[in-house]
Amino acid sequence: MQLFSKDMENVNFQDYLSKYTDLQKMGDTSDYGLRQHYNKYGRGEGRTFKGQEEYERSQERQFDDRFFNLEKDEENKKITAEKATELRNALLKDKYTPSADLSQFEGLLGKLEASKMKQAGSAALDTRRNTYAQGLAQMMSNF
Repeated sequence: MQLFSKDMENVNFQDYLSKYTDLQKMGDTSDYGLRQHYNKYGRGEGRTFKGQEEYERSQERQFDDRFFNLEKDEENKKITAEKATELRNALLKDKYTPSADLSQFEGLLGKLEASKMKQAGSAALDTRRNTYAQGLAQMMSNF
């Protein structure tokens, strides 16, 4: 599973880790852990890293704000642990589950139905033509 979206190709959280040696002592030095640390502490402390501007403009940042703020809300007793877990799962589901535009599907379905109706009408016309042609051929054979 891809951790970052395409608009974050130049973001390097490992650069964040190498610039600030105090981070190397924390338990989770994965990109996820570093993102969490930056959003919880680093941004407020003015810490920087390669691709920071790109990250700040990205949808990943918007997701991270919502995701990591749930932890703050839980710590500050604004929401229960169960509700925070439920909201985190919903955010992750929205982010990583494929979605479909149902209005686009309805439009395509309408076009398909129209095409099928046109084909049926065309088939009925061909059937009538064949019937007329057979009838005419029988009449002509009588002469």
